[in-house]
Amino acid sequence: MNPFLHRVRLRNYKSVAACDVGLGRLTILVGANGSGKSNFVDALNFVADALMTSLDHALRSRGGIKDVRRRSHGRPNHFTIRLDFSLSPDTRGHYAFTVGAKKGAGFEVMDEECRISSDGVLDKAFFRIKKGKLDSSSLSTQPAYTNDRLYLVRLSGEPAFRPLFDALSRMSFYRLAPDVIRQIQPADEGNLLAKNGANVASVFSQFDTRSKNRVIEYLSAIVPGIRGASPKTLAGNETIEFKQEVEEGQPPKHSLPIACRTEPYELLEYWWLYYKVVTGSSEMFR
Repeated sequence: MNPFLHRVRLRNYKSVAACDVGLGRLTILVGANGSGKSNFVDALNFVADALMTSLDHALRSRGGIKDVRRRSHGRPNHFTIRLDFSLSPDTRGHYAFTVGAKKGAGFEVMDEECRISSDGVLDKAFFRIKKGKLDSSSLSTQPAYTNDRLYLVRLSGEPAFRPLFDALSRMSFYRLAPDVIRQIQPADEGNLLAKNGANVASVFSQFDTRSKNRVIEYLSAIVPGIRGASPKTLAGNETIEFKQEVEEGQPPKHSLPIACRTEPYELLEYWWLYYKVVTGSSEMFR
């Protein structure tokens, strides 16, 4: 399966002056603290927030336009996000927008563009906002435009743009909390991994035997001695019990994360990786 997003370009977003990152099925961001890894991911989250709620809410929840635009000498008054995407093997395109600060206070959408090519037809659906005004569109009748909202929201009812709106607005991102994951949690259906990873035991319990074995294989590659992992139910709560061979020649040891601080439980911080490998990349953004 190809990734939904295959290229991300940012300019003046928080600590990121400029970047152009190609994405694969698995992309690992590596860098020193403060280098912009979290802000790169937050830019994607910003797009989802701005479409699902409002641009004003997405900015306010991050401290306003003054905290979203890059902090640097000369303080640029705008930021830009561009996403290149594939909605299907035959449908590709890009979506981009620039948001700037108004003099005095407030913000405005300075530029916004969406171009979707499908079934061999270049720019089958498109629109362009230029310098705060609707410049061009593939639609014969255009909804009214206001510069305090993303125009893609206005076009979300149009069949040509709805799949893109749904895909971008439903993006979701994980910030796993090892201390929370380590504790016994109330059982749930396990259909979707919680953003902090709290219900990992419930999710793991839904895997078939082959998928569980695959997860254990990955875990044992990082920490030698892991021989098994299984969900355990305790008075309506769930956790994961690990089986680890702690010393050469000794039988495997059983222990629960609530009572132990050894290496296997630190691995839960990286559970998203194995969850992604087993379930497929699309499930990570639901």
